Amino acid sequence: MIELRSYSKWTLNHIWVISISYLVGCIALFLVHGSFGFNMDENGTYFSNTLMHIASGIILALGTGLFQKEILKEHFHVSFSWVWSIITGFVLAELLAGLVLWKLEIY
Repeated sequence: MIELRSYSKWTLNHIWVISISYLVGCIALFLVHGSFGFNMDENGTYFSNTLMHIASGIILALGTGLFQKEILKEHFHVSFSWVWSIITGFVLAELLAGLVLWKLEIY
C-alpha cells in the first residue's frame, strides 16, 4: 500500500510541475513572440517562431528536470548537470525543428 501512495504522490506532483511549466511556457511564448512585434494571430518569422519555442522549451525542461532530480535523488545521487542536460536537449530539439521547418518553408 505504501508503494501505491508513493506512486500517487509522484503522479500528482508530476502533473502539477508539467502544468505550471506549460503555463509559464505559454507566457514566455506571448512575450517572445510579442517582442518581435507580432501578435499570436500572426505567424511571425522562422526566427521568431524558433526563439519562441526555445524559450518555452527551456521553461518546460527546467520544470521537468528539477522534478526528475528530486525524484531520482531518492534512489541515487543526481547532480544539477542532469537538469542542464535536459534543458540542452530541449533547446537542441527546438533549434533543429526550427531549421527543418525553415528549409521546408513551413511556419
